[in-house]
Amino acid sequence: MKIKIHVLDKEIAKQGYACVNASYNIEETERNSFIEKLKKENPSKIIFEGDIPNFLTYDENSNMIREATEEEKLKRGDRELATNEILIEGKIVSYDIYSQKIENEKIVNKTRQDFINEKSITIESEIEKSRNDRKIIFNAMDKYDKSVLRGDVAEKEKEKIERDDFRKKWLDIPEIYKTLDISIENLYPNIPEKIRYFIN
Repeated sequence: MKIKIHVLDKEIAKQGYACVNASYNIEETERNSFIEKLKKENPSKIIFEGDIPNFLTYDENSNMIREATEEEKLKRGDRELATNEILIEGKIVSYDIYSQKIENEKIVNKTRQDFINEKSITIESEIEKSRNDRKIIFNAMDKYDKSVLRGDVAEKEKEKIERDDFRKKWLDIPEIYKTLDISIENLYPNIPEKIRYFIN
């Protein structure tokens, strides 16, 4: 099996670049003796085996090159962080900028207050959310009413009053929701069990 051996300029490698003075494809059985020969002939060079990294770092201790870390790439300008990336303990980590934030160099979920501060949650958006939820509830109520008219479901007078009150409370929500101190879901009335049955 053939292996690749490269002779690199050390001073240029220290700058993070590869300047290849020579490259060889040799038999694996010749590896050790060939590398020793190259080291003697090129004492001020780096003898490197394998594929040269696209982004490299010179290691003074081993007199060798290696793949640059993400942190090294950032420092040298070889890499830039995207808007949804952060460097944590030497690693680039992605996060959801819409639902998460950086706090004390950690990724955490945004709170309701964060969304309010960003204007992602407003009185208007909360009311719109309640109207969308109301459509689901009223669709179930429509199915319930039709079942009552067909005689499939028996409805007592008390249950009819409860149903009408339930409907009115839903209709009143947009009028009574005036502050973001609470989530609009807190104003949702309890669903009567007979109506709950018809929610898909």
